[in-house]
Amino acid sequence: MNKAVLRKSLAYLLVAILCFSSNSYFAATVADYTWNNEIPIKYPSAETNNGKLVLFDNSHAETAGQADWVLDGAFSDFADDLVAHGYTVREYRGIDKNSDGVIRFYDDRQPENVSINEAVITYDAIKDADVFIMAEANRPFTISEYAALKQFVDAGKGIYFISDHYNADRNLNTWDSTETYNGYNRSTDAAYNMGGEYGDLRNPQDATKGWLAENFGVRFRFNAMNLIAGFSGIASPSDSEGITQDVQPILMAAGSTLAIVDGNKAKGIVYLSDTDLPTKWNNAADEGIYYGGTAEGPYVVISKPSAGKAAFIGDSSPIEDDTPKYKNQGSGSAKSTHPGYKSAGTANILSVNIVDWLSTPESYIGFDGVNHSKGINTPNPLAPSEMNQTQAEPWATPTYDPWNTDTYAFDSYGAPQGTIPVAVTGVTLNTSALTLDQGQKSILVASMLPAEATNTNVTWTSSDSNIATVVNGVVKGVSEGSAVVTATTEDGNKTATCAVTVTANVVAVVVNEGFDSVIGSSSSISSGIPAGWTVSSGVGVYTSTGNFGASSPSLKFGSTGQQIETETFTINNNATLSFWLKGNATDNLSSLLIEKYEGTTWSTVSLVSNLPAVETTLNFNVSSDTNKLRFTYTKSTGNLAIDDIKLEAASSSIAVQGVTLDVTSASLDVGQQLSLAASVLPTDASDKSVTWSSSNESVATVSSGTVTAVAEGTAVITVTTVDGGKKAACSVIVAPSAPVTLIDEGFDGVVGSSSSISSGLPTGWTTSSGMGVYTSSGNYGNSSPSIKFSSTGHSLVTPTFNLTAQGTLSLWAKGNGTDASSMLLIEKYTNNSWSTLTSLTNLPVNGTVINASVPQGVSQLRFTYTKSTGNLAIDDIKLEGTSSVIAVTGITLDKSTQSMDTGSSFTLNASLAPIEATDQSVTWSSSNSAVATVNNGLVTGISQGTAVITVTSTDGNYTATCTVTVTDPVIHVASVGLDKTNVDMIIGTTNVLVATVLPTNATDQTVIWTSSNSSVITVANGNITAVSPGTAVVTATSVDGNIASSCTINVTLPPAPTSISEGFDSVIGTKSTITSGIPADWTFSDGLGVYTSNGNYGQSAPSIKMSSAGNQITSPEFYLMGNGSVSFWIKGNGVNSASYLLVEKFDGTSWSQLDSLSSLPTTGTTVSIALDKSTSQLRFTYFKSSGNLAIDDISIQ
Repeated sequence: MNKAVLRKSLAYLLVAILCFSSNSYFAATVADYTWNNEIPIKYPSAETNNGKLVLFDNSHAETAGQADWVLDGAFSDFADDLVAHGYTVREYRGIDKNSDGVIRFYDDRQPENVSINEAVITYDAIKDADVFIMAEANRPFTISEYAALKQFVDAGKGIYFISDHYNADRNLNTWDSTETYNGYNRSTDAAYNMGGEYGDLRNPQDATKGWLAENFGVRFRFNAMNLIAGFSGIASPSDSEGITQDVQPILMAAGSTLAIVDGNKAKGIVYLSDTDLPTKWNNAADEGIYYGGTAEGPYVVISKPSAGKAAFIGDSSPIEDDTPKYKNQGSGSAKSTHPGYKSAGTANILSVNIVDWLSTPESYIGFDGVNHSKGINTPNPLAPSEMNQTQAEPWATPTYDPWNTDTYAFDSYGAPQGTIPVAVTGVTLNTSALTLDQGQKSILVASMLPAEATNTNVTWTSSDSNIATVVNGVVKGVSEGSAVVTATTEDGNKTATCAVTVTANVVAVVVNEGFDSVIGSSSSISSGIPAGWTVSSGVGVYTSTGNFGASSPSLKFGSTGQQIETETFTINNNATLSFWLKGNATDNLSSLLIEKYEGTTWSTVSLVSNLPAVETTLNFNVSSDTNKLRFTYTKSTGNLAIDDIKLEAASSSIAVQGVTLDVTSASLDVGQQLSLAASVLPTDASDKSVTWSSSNESVATVSSGTVTAVAEGTAVITVTTVDGGKKAACSVIVAPSAPVTLIDEGFDGVVGSSSSISSGLPTGWTTSSGMGVYTSSGNYGNSSPSIKFSSTGHSLVTPTFNLTAQGTLSLWAKGNGTDASSMLLIEKYTNNSWSTLTSLTNLPVNGTVINASVPQGVSQLRFTYTKSTGNLAIDDIKLEGTSSVIAVTGITLDKSTQSMDTGSSFTLNASLAPIEATDQSVTWSSSNSAVATVNNGLVTGISQGTAVITVTSTDGNYTATCTVTVTDPVIHVASVGLDKTNVDMIIGTTNVLVATVLPTNATDQTVIWTSSNSSVITVANGNITAVSPGTAVVTATSVDGNIASSCTINVTLPPAPTSISEGFDSVIGTKSTITSGIPADWTFSDGLGVYTSNGNYGQSAPSIKMSSAGNQITSPEFYLMGNGSVSFWIKGNGVNSASYLLVEKFDGTSWSQLDSLSSLPTTGTTVSIALDKSTSQLRFTYFKSSGNLAIDDISIQ
């Protein structure tokens, strides 16, 4: 190795040592697989401890892909809830067989790894637990593991199996949790007859087969569906062993159901109800939903196969939370999970109830249908499409080996390396005291102790936010006084404080205009408009006493739209605006609009109506982003005078508190450049200007943040703020560029004749037509052939190259018969043009090596022959120089977030830093290609959801991301129709209008219902109620597009009486007949008579006598305004208990029983029966066993 290369290697080594000693690489200093060897555990308080242990399994890839189902990650809300209920929770990872403190997975499909694989489940390892929770196990169980889990349940313990949709193969090993739990893969391929520790795991194509079905009476289906509104078919607590107490509908976001195959062992407790409308998950491997309804099978199942218990749910979404711990083992990127445990549709109550049930020992076995309701076997428990695999697996090609943890990305669970948690022992602030003006800001910086502490999160509080506020360390003075700002660490609750003193501001007058120089008439201004002010045409002046403020004149607004606009100004803090005004004969419809301008748009400060008729000064607050004010008059009657406009603001500036650089150390080659970006703090500091300097300009120079490496050595680049002299630095190591050979061509592969080249010309080289080769001895350099130039204009052009410093060109040349006038011109290509490098005359007649210097920046060379006599041979062209690689230092995208419709596309543009980086190649990836794909930056929306698009530089593996949210395209409402356009109603009645929104798949089908006269008609969700006589128009208006449809409602009084009172006083007849006097609209059957004897009628004679079975009287029609009642007087003469009176009601459509009166009274009695509003007629029918019945005084109201 030459010295220059050695020096460069040592320089890179130094940079590497510096980088790996920084906090971000702290974990790289430990042995592989030792960074994550502390097993998480959480304890309840002594007061709540129930003495029970719950294990969360993490031995079978429960953190694969985007899953993070661990008790201190995205299942932490669930775990913490169990702790609050008295449970101790601990993670289960396996068995430390070699006692090295590390539990590792080895691919036990290979016989040699069976004895060393530590990520295994044995009964002895889990037997002390009361409940074992498995959330999406993504690696199949061995035969012995299935036996251990069954033994655990048989010992009286409980297992909670949490699954997901089919093909939720998160680690791309062709297994998902539905298959793992069932005990077989969906495929029937011979590859799944795995043998060894696993046995035959092929699809048995029989719902009753497989480990889960045979032992627990249930299997997970291979479906995949959504029901965001939640499964609402929830069994009663008495049918669910109490588990569903207080449980609400449970959300499913791409999940599966189960099928009951033995109702004696298992029963469903949450199903689809008749009103639930699930949808197929967009990326389902098959039809997604097989049968629908209860036939689809339960979402949640419990099983009591032996002394112990088990519970099952088909989706992790309602249990997970949004605090993932680990990185994705393929991409190394952060995971994104759903806050399901604390959102609508959560399974939190359900899951705690399940754990309570699982952890409670009960001796009964099975559901006997007597003491414990039995399960209902699912019809068609294995759909035809579940009989075999329906799509190729895995669904995507993994970038790592899911069976080899050595290939896992940094910080993922099971990876060789990751971040070691370091506890916080204390915290300090960069200052313990601050003095601020009102409105002034300063930044407090919290530093953790030790410096390498993992969790650096702090919360900030102020003892008095009326004095000083604090947000993320930015302290702002609010009002004069003192306050204490406290930083509290998230880890350990360590605190540090800063005493803040806020002083009163010096107030500066920004605008102060009395218009004293303005000259004009009542309708125009001729001169004196203040500099920078704008006054609209027609504005005049008032000069008469009482019509101006401090001095004459004021400005006069006499027409609508007249306005004045202030000069441009700058304020650092909120300000107070004051002005004098007076309305002359204005009414309450005249107004003055005050607006502010922030640089892009105008917005309202205030609208002043009821303009004062006497001289008045008004005051308003104006925000600090304002740089202009505008006053506009709207006239109804009268004119307006305005004067003495003043704007006062605190004059304090916002001081610089610090400055940072985006890069703090760098290694450059000679000639290489680096762009540094400085960030001045706070971001709203008044003066953000900075200066740049280099500690050694012979090594590296800097201009406006651009660093240029000059020569080998070290230099410190410093940025300094003009305000406060705050500094930040970047250490630069410059290594010499290693010499390289850019061109070394002997043309050995060229084939041709003396006047042509037929083949073998090196890639990138070009020659003129007619050029040939020399092969005879003495006419070539190191080896045959050479290139022959035989005519003027013959030229040879090199490929392009990158010469970053001066280089040296050498070539072998020989003239055959040339004279002094023959010449070889050598040209260089720079800045998009050719120019002379050198020209050679007196060409050597003996083979000679010629040398020439080539300046930096040349990218091509051209050799052109000018012939006087003879020919020229050229061979062995060599260019040596430096071609240092300009390393990539970062990458950005032109978008960080983007929303798009399914089916649409947009292009992301990546920019590498520096822009002159040598290797500009990048790769693109999507975190969820089912949601969005990317091809060379072109992003295409596939289905609803969120995906992160990542671009990665080939050089340095720098990444930038864009979060893409894909939604179905908005389908706008085209029309709204009602099922009725005219309706006649009676007061007090109701009706229903049905609105139809087209197209039927419009995205937002919401309509708003209104009544033109709510005193006549009220409407709520299409339900209309007639209130009083009159006409009203009910309108349904779409929220999308404001499209309306209407129905005219006519309300009238009822056509029938609203009450009836009938004593039958006009009826004449005998005991067996009625001859006359039947009341109008009453209907009497044949055989009715009258009673006139004392004691056989009500208030007055006669009463109606019913003496035969079937005797009947029917009332006229009536109309009830609301619920009412009927009362009547009856007396039985010689009746027995078998005789009765049937009272019926008519609701306009049919008759129905209202009451049946048996044991009829033998003394005169008044009976009362309640009526509902729908009743419009009554019928009284006598059913006789013995005796007669008298009826009188029927009153309906």
